[in-house]
Amino acid sequence: MKSKFYFFFLLLLAGSILIGSCKKKDDSNDDNNNPPVTDDKVPPQISVTSPTSDFAFLTTESNITIKGVASDDKNVNKVKWENNQGQSGTATGTTSWELSNASLTAGDNLFTFIAYDDANNTDTAKLLVTYNEVFLFTGPPVITPDAFFVNTDAQVQIKSALINTENVVENGVKLIQVNDEGIEINEVCELFDDGDLSHGDDIQSDGVFSNIQYFFETVPQIKYLRVKVTINDAGIDKNVYSEIKSLSVVNEILQTEVEEILDVQLDADQLFQSTMASSGFDEAIAQTLDYLEGQSNVTGAGQTASGDIWIEFEYGLPGMILTTEEGNEGGSSDKKRATTATVPISQQSRGVNATYGFKSAQSDENAVLDKDVMLFAPNWVQFNSWGTEFLDNVNNIIDASECPNFDIDYMKNEDANLEAIRSFYDYGLIVIHTHGGLDKNNNVIFLTGDEVEYVSLDILDWLLDRIMPIPHQGKSLWAAKPSYIAAYNDYFPNSIVYNGSCESAHNTTMSDAFINKGASTYFGFSETVKSWFDRDMANQLFPELITNNKSTGEAFVPGQHDNNDPAAYFVMIGNDEAHFASDFANGDFEEGDLTGWNTFGDGRVITQLGFIAPYGGNFMGIISTGLGYTTETGSISQNFCVPEGVTTLTLNWNYLSEEFLEWVGSGYQDYFQISVIDEFGFEDVLYYKSIDDIYNEFPLTLVSPDIVFDQGDVYYTDWQYLELDISLYAGTGITLVLSSGDVGDSIYDTAILLDDITIY
Repeated sequence: MKSKFYFFFLLLLAGSILIGSCKKKDDSNDDNNNPPVTDDKVPPQISVTSPTSDFAFLTTESNITIKGVASDDKNVNKVKWENNQGQSGTATGTTSWELSNASLTAGDNLFTFIAYDDANNTDTAKLLVTYNEVFLFTGPPVITPDAFFVNTDAQVQIKSALINTENVVENGVKLIQVNDEGIEINEVCELFDDGDLSHGDDIQSDGVFSNIQYFFETVPQIKYLRVKVTINDAGIDKNVYSEIKSLSVVNEILQTEVEEILDVQLDADQLFQSTMASSGFDEAIAQTLDYLEGQSNVTGAGQTASGDIWIEFEYGLPGMILTTEEGNEGGSSDKKRATTATVPISQQSRGVNATYGFKSAQSDENAVLDKDVMLFAPNWVQFNSWGTEFLDNVNNIIDASECPNFDIDYMKNEDANLEAIRSFYDYGLIVIHTHGGLDKNNNVIFLTGDEVEYVSLDILDWLLDRIMPIPHQGKSLWAAKPSYIAAYNDYFPNSIVYNGSCESAHNTTMSDAFINKGASTYFGFSETVKSWFDRDMANQLFPELITNNKSTGEAFVPGQHDNNDPAAYFVMIGNDEAHFASDFANGDFEEGDLTGWNTFGDGRVITQLGFIAPYGGNFMGIISTGLGYTTETGSISQNFCVPEGVTTLTLNWNYLSEEFLEWVGSGYQDYFQISVIDEFGFEDVLYYKSIDDIYNEFPLTLVSPDIVFDQGDVYYTDWQYLELDISLYAGTGITLVLSSGDVGDSIYDTAILLDDITIY
């Protein structure tokens, strides 16, 4: 079998910090003085799953709980830990392990976790936790793209949002390169908040610092990058650091090589299916592995913990064959299982999601804050032909709800693709109905409807082990791993996730990918699941959650399973008090983003605009006629139910425009509009102010050059308080829409700041 340097290097590339080296300890006993098992040379595998599956995490808390999973072909004996502060110990649990309430020192804390099997073979995982006592960053740095090929010119945009810039020294925000322990190697570039598009900065002085950096590398590598901010604290300059993000440089793979790999995998799948039909499961596995052993572009193959076939191709590219049997959501009931990391009972009712700590005073901490729904059905046609399709029924249940009123995106077949997954964070409810399983490293995966094509972004994600191709009905389809969810989704709005694929909750790798990013509750199945059981659980759960408005814990019935061997249990992980709320949410924008709101064009949340601070708290909304790169006029909207007895909508707004004073009295009448769309779709404009209206009714102040948009001088109204009568809509569901619009042309820009939107 072929052994490649590429395989070794890219294995490091995909997780050189998260997964360390494996080694065999000879001639030693375990903690119980039991002699090691001498014939076991296969090391265990370990990974961190919470508070992140990435290699670095930032927190403003002085203590942290870290969780993970481990597996072995025989038995995980123990998991030990140590950190760079000289502390060490043994984690609680083995296949699912936990280090609770570990103390942190200011700065970087490097934790190392070592899994041992009975033969004292080991594997190592690391997590670098940065403890910032100073509350500064609103989120991790955004680096786009986060990977590129060697010998190519890469244009990389970096953005870092700060919550308070008053104490930041001049030229004090820098992007630096560090090593895998967070130690600075060199300064890469300065980041700017100057509104200069050559720096990639949209708006001057909005607290978002940006730059565009050009890279050209001739050898594969991982660059570890973080933002360093120098602040003046009581007359003393001190540095505050963001968490670390990686920028991966990988060898390019040719399209012909990709096609050859896919052909081998498709042939192997066809061989498995035909042999399975004629000679049974065991013989199909044996002949398929024998075939793969003889392929020049295959560097390794074997059975996964769930009985599927894993493949390693050249370049370290992962592949997989689902040993699927009709009537299951991804796996055959004939699979022979190895020792795997299953979800313990203690984690089937509650979890912890890691956040930066932002919370709107208007938001119920257990409420799902977004009324958008994603129904993700890559295999809709196949499941429908089996007579077990339930998503149409789920769709009807959700669509019939009036309070709350949901907006549904039903993605079927090829529309249920990677692009849809990259937008999962826009949804308060995500229902996944597809095939799934476990990969070689026991990561939960699920199949998409996205056929593999030679697209640079997808190939990079394949090389980074975020996705992989799986043959299905004669096609090569992409399958998503937990790392893909983590890489492309921002913060979830307390979302509820139902994953109906096989083994979707066999361990916490996939559920943690959602919960670490803010999802509230995750439902799945512990083993290979019968399709009829998946259907029955959904038909039981969603009427309780949606129609009867019960919490996740009230709607979930524990202990239910199908008749497979082993039985697939219906599992809930996370918050058992999560529920769908019909209330208005996040009107003060203190979630730190537009959670609860839908956006069209330029709508965002910022911490400041020049010298203008939020009316209250740390954040405010902004809608514009198109600032920076954006040319679309902006609006934000929210669906909610107006309670009986509520009569008034209030808000604070601040109007800024370049149309003043030159274009007063002209045809260029940028506007600010507030409207309500009722339950029948009729729009009622509650408030409308044009350039001339603003000029005639409010005193204006010149704010240039402190605030600059694009063309001319900027004038502003300062914060204005507004009350509007909404008594007509009490007891009904409405959509509130706040818009900024262009009239005449889009050359001169207008922006409206929004804060403290309430109803009473």
